[in-house]
Order: sequence, then C-alpha cells, then structure tokens
Amino acid sequence: MTKVSLPAIESFTRQHDSFCIAKSSNPLTKRERVSLYFAIIHDVPRGCSCKETKDFADSVLNTIEDEFSGVPYDEGDWKHDDRLYPAKEDNRRHSPVDEVSIYRHKQHESYFGINGAIRVVQRTGKVFSVDLAGSDGLTIGDLLESGTQQLPVSSS
Repeated sequence: MTKVSLPAIESFTRQHDSFCIAKSSNPLTKRERVSLYFAIIHDVPRGCSCKETKDFADSVLNTIEDEFSGVPYDEGDWKHDDRLYPAKEDNRRHSPVDEVSIYRHKQHESYFGINGAIRVVQRTGKVFSVDLAGSDGLTIGDLLESGTQQLPVSSS
C-alpha cells in the first residue's frame, strides 16, 4: 500500500497558497479536510489498479484525519466522532465492469479505476465531487462505457 507521509502533505500545502495550514491546537473543519483531500488526490500520481488506487486514497484520507481532525482513529466510533474514515470492503458494491471498483459511503460513492482514475459522487443528486482521469487519460465514465462486462453471479 502506498503510504502518504505528513511531510508530503506539508510540502503540498506549502506549494499551494489556498492551503496554508499552520499546525495548531485547532483542528480543521470537515469541509477544510475534504477540500485538502480532493486537492491532494487531484495533484498526486495515483495507483495502477483498483486496489492500489483505493489504498492510495485511503492513505491520503487517514493521514489528513490523523493530523488535522483532532480525533484519534477508532473505526468502532465512526457514527459518533467527527472523523472521516475510508470505506471498508463490506461497503463495496457491484460494478458492471471489471475495470472499476465502487464503494458506498454514508453520503457519497467512490469509484476507483484500474488506471488510477477516481470519481466521487454525492448520493443525493448524483453530483460529482471529483472526477479524475487515470494515467491513460480515461475517466471512470470511459471505463464504465468500454470496460469488460462482468457476468452475473449464478444463484444456483
């Protein structure tokens, strides 16, 4: 798994004036942390498989949350704390093609492509929060259109 280090995030924030983050006792708001997450995954090379891409995105999210949420990691308390957590494997949803993995979250769905493409869609209104092309220039939409159709699972 690709681990994103705090120095990598601090370096990113120094290079982008809109993310001037000073380490302080005041945690960032959820909106600020989500904005930082989207900016970093937009600017950094991602994986070359669905799993590697998801692992990268999870690492970015966990690093941001560790440093800027003020809430320790405790996935058992996800309903009550103000921390953001990556989707677990049991939140994986059926994808119509092999080239895309889909994960359901409370308020959005995340799509990860074999080429490093990432799409995050709000569940209400189906508005894209982010839609990033992969290393080959193809988006999740492209992969869904031209991907290898998965065969239905037999119930017998």
